[in-house]
Amino acid sequence: MNEAPLRGLGVLVTRPERQADGLVDAIEARGGIAIRFPVIEAQPIAQDDVVAVAQTLRVPDIAILVSVNAVRYGLRFVGNASVAVVGPATASAVQASGRDVDLSR
Repeated sequence: MNEAPLRGLGVLVTRPERQADGLVDAIEARGGIAIRFPVIEAQPIAQDDVVAVAQTLRVPDIAILVSVNAVRYGLRFVGNASVAVVGPATASAVQASGRDVDLSR
């Protein structure tokens, strides 16, 4: 097996700066050149604003969470909806919050 399958390749890492280290380390461990280029910074919206908007929406049947940030900032607003996740880190974050994952991909 090739120990450096990414040798010489540049990989653009667009994750938020404070969440990029694990991916950067994995790329560099495989010989790649990690280029940090954060394109978003996830921040919570004022809780009062979220609650006001959430009260205008129907209760969902299912909430699909696609990131740890979605779990961190949004899980508390999904009520008793079934929870679907994309990826193992998102599933772990849901489980760590005390909720069950109903569907994962």
